[in-house]
Amino acid sequence: MNFLRFGNGFSNLAVRFAGGRRRLATVLAAVSIGAALLAPVAGRAQDFEPEATTPAAAVAEPQYSSLSSTNNVIQGTRVPVFYNGNTYYVDLTLTLKPEVTISTKGVATVTATATVVATPSPNPIVNNFKAGTYVSPSNINGGTTYIVVSGPSPLAGGGSGWTITTNSKSTPQTYPSSATWYVESNASNPLAARIKAAGITSTAYSYGVGDAGSNWDNNSLLGFLQVGNSLEIVNFTSYGNDNNTPQDTITYTLVP
Repeated sequence: MNFLRFGNGFSNLAVRFAGGRRRLATVLAAVSIGAALLAPVAGRAQDFEPEATTPAAAVAEPQYSSLSSTNNVIQGTRVPVFYNGNTYYVDLTLTLKPEVTISTKGVATVTATATVVATPSPNPIVNNFKAGTYVSPSNINGGTTYIVVSGPSPLAGGGSGWTITTNSKSTPQTYPSSATWYVESNASNPLAARIKAAGITSTAYSYGVGDAGSNWDNNSLLGFLQVGNSLEIVNFTSYGNDNNTPQDTITYTLVP
């Protein structure tokens, strides 16, 4: 899908599709989701009669959401909608009714109408994790090791996914140098089988894996815990074997 854009006041919706030799023309459909999205704005108390103004354009950017489709139905999960300087998230379901007409010259034109259902997206469970740049304690490489935490990415069960990468201030000794972890139950975690095989039963941590520079094994089984601005990362893997107790720990601090 090339783009999905809302017009003024969410009154119009334009969707463009492309597919081989046949192209689905622009779709225009009435949408009534403004009330759900703009409730926080409309609910503010007013001590005066505001002047009439032209509504700002609201734009949805589904390229930053999770998209799926089946037959004539397109679904977008946590589609960000930018309106009046604020960002709102909605779950969208577009049901298309395509129509094909053939001209006297045999040229096919495909048009469609669409019905749209939009609801505010529930916020994913984050377990206090915070995105940002973190620095290592002073006893680890002199406090000059940095990691970048990104998230949350919503998961199907209501949890969230998080990642760690390095930046220009990181050192070759940074650990973990990259990581991914999941905020959801141990049983729902994509690493559930590995967690169970290691004999880990603690629910204190959110579990994931990481590549760990020169200090830890690559593909180490890791646990993550956020307390305030401190991010504790524990490693359950040693010499290629997973264990049911932490084998090493490092705590990073969020940089203001």
